[in-house]
Amino acid sequence: MVVGIETVIKDNPLLNARRQGGRDPYRIVLDSKLRIPEEAKVIGTCPSRTIIVTTEVAPREKMERLESRGVQIFILDGVQGRVDLKRCLSKLGEMGMMSLLVEGGSGVNGSFLDQGIVDKFMLFLSPRFIGDPKALGIFSGRGVENLKEAKHLKEVKVRRVDTDILVEGYVET
Repeated sequence: MVVGIETVIKDNPLLNARRQGGRDPYRIVLDSKLRIPEEAKVIGTCPSRTIIVTTEVAPREKMERLESRGVQIFILDGVQGRVDLKRCLSKLGEMGMMSLLVEGGSGVNGSFLDQGIVDKFMLFLSPRFIGDPKALGIFSGRGVENLKEAKHLKEVKVRRVDTDILVEGYVET
């Protein structure tokens, strides 16, 4: 499961299995400057299954403290001040990970989309609308100039999951 540092800072999620007896996934935090709070829940619950992907600008002392607690740290080259996502995916593939659930905010989602490294979308929609003038969209990033450039999904399926609606499909290439 992949999230960005903003999600960790704003929500402080556990990112663990919610089902009784479920296996905790690897929790991958994209954090180019290693801003993660050392008391973050994602570190405290199961540090050996937490991977923080950062860049060469991350403070060495903080890396050492996190590693001493069992957290894995990947230092990758930065691209425009951010983690190189394609290199990150290669590194995770070397560990045997063949699929990832990206549960990021608009910045992470937009970065994956901009770099063309999204295969499948699974978008859950809730029938509740809360509104917030400061709310971010699902994707930030480069975007498109006109609808002809928009990404399209194929093999689209729509179904209900409890009270939510799931839209899933594969990105057309």
